[in-house]
Amino acid sequence: MNFIKNLFEIFSRTLFPSTKQKKLMETSDQLTYFITWVVASGVIMIIGGLAVYFIMKMFEKSKSDELAEDISEKPSEGDSIFSLG
Repeated sequence: MNFIKNLFEIFSRTLFPSTKQKKLMETSDQLTYFITWVVASGVIMIIGGLAVYFIMKMFEKSKSDELAEDISEKPSEGDSIFSLG
């Protein structure tokens, strides 16, 4: 929980620094905050991408199960066509 709180604090300081913080911040501090912000954003995007990937895999699996059921039903219908004679 503290990690999330610290990340939020870094985001707010980087995006909306107060005048006192602007005076205290040096270029190296700004660079550190920016790098942290970029890394945190990248981690969030990777987690989101993995979530979307696994959700798509679940839907793909359920569709392949439906297709397998359809294929297993179709030969019985096809047999009735060939057994006319």
